Amino acid sequence: MTNFRPILFAYDRIEWNFLKVMMVQLNFSYKWINLIMDYVTSVSYSVLINGTQSGFFRPGRGELQGINMGDNTGTFSHLMFAGDTLLLGRASLAEAITFMNILKQYEIWSSPNISDYLKVAITSILGMLEVTTHEKYLGLSTSLGTSKKDFYSSLITRVKAKVKGSKPRLLSKVRKEIFIKSVLQAIPNYHMQCFLLPIHVCNKINSILSNYWWGSSEQKKSIYWTGWSKLCNTKANRGLGFRDLRLFNMALLSKQAWRIITDPHSQLARIYKPKYFPQGTFWNAQ
Repeated sequence: MTNFRPILFAYDRIEWNFLKVMMVQLNFSYKWINLIMDYVTSVSYSVLINGTQSGFFRPGRGELQGINMGDNTGTFSHLMFAGDTLLLGRASLAEAITFMNILKQYEIWSSPNISDYLKVAITSILGMLEVTTHEKYLGLSTSLGTSKKDFYSSLITRVKAKVKGSKPRLLSKVRKEIFIKSVLQAIPNYHMQCFLLPIHVCNKINSILSNYWWGSSEQKKSIYWTGWSKLCNTKANRGLGFRDLRLFNMALLSKQAWRIITDPHSQLARIYKPKYFPQGTFWNAQ
């Protein structure tokens, strides 16, 4: 066994006890099971902070109380999405020290509901600066602010930039169709899963796509042989199957609503219920 090397498995999250029970049920040798469990439970991690190794620590379950979003929502100590991890805790020195023990250094701690003194104390323990605002998250602005026009202007600008950089004169109609469907109309997807785009924003994007399809620009005006709405029909109905952005936006939001309705115990539903329909259901939410 001196040359034995364990096989590394990739997984998001699994209980160690579950892993052991599964190996027992699959009739693995107890010697093998104990060996695997020793490797799993003795793992240690090292975090790179600004490219510098911060030392090693052993994984475990800490003493975080987390935060509560409302009655019957449960407590949340962390949220994970894509490559980001959000650690959620109460505004106390004890939990700040716990965060420090988990990560050694923690990037940000800021809340408008705690005193300036406590903010200074927490950021001092963590050795990090307070960040007062984040402009974007996954390409999406974190706040609508006071002007929706400014909020969506970057979305329209991104579509224009893609069109400008595509050199439409060098593309055939078939390649243009593929480019519109797979690239241009995919740009607002993430926005449309979160917000109902204003009509004028949808119309503006549709206008940009229509100009691109017919080869029209500021320097050259082309003939529009049919309206954009007809091009959004299926090919069986004499269209090209382009998306109707407004309808697609509604479909994406309806999918989110359906998740809340059909799975009331999901994390999404448990967070939204106490805020938007604490005494009723989704159907009578105002």
